[in-house]
Amino acid sequence: VGKYFDPGYGHLDILEAQIDGDTMLVANRSNMLAPYELRLSHTTANYWLCYIYVNDQHDVEGAWGMEFKVGVDGMSTGVELQLSPPGEENGEGSVLLKRVD
Repeated sequence: VGKYFDPGYGHLDILEAQIDGDTMLVANRSNMLAPYELRLSHTTANYWLCYIYVNDQHDVEGAWGMEFKVGVDGMSTGVELQLSPPGEENGEGSVLLKRVD
């Protein structure tokens, strides 16, 4: 849970939310030209899958890999999003958002 920022990607606020009776980590990007929501699913260690939900369709549109970067104090210092679906060879690369709060 926290606020992250990258000059090109903008702000990403990750918070806990109740969805279908489950507590999940969610980042709502409702301020984007095409609004969407990321729902995070833990895989292993610091790695997560971000399922992309387009706000007006309520269906999964895709998934990105995500890694929480952790400092020596055990606290998150940033998140790195892999902006391509898992397994895609020619991807869009990644973006590292630094924690700002």
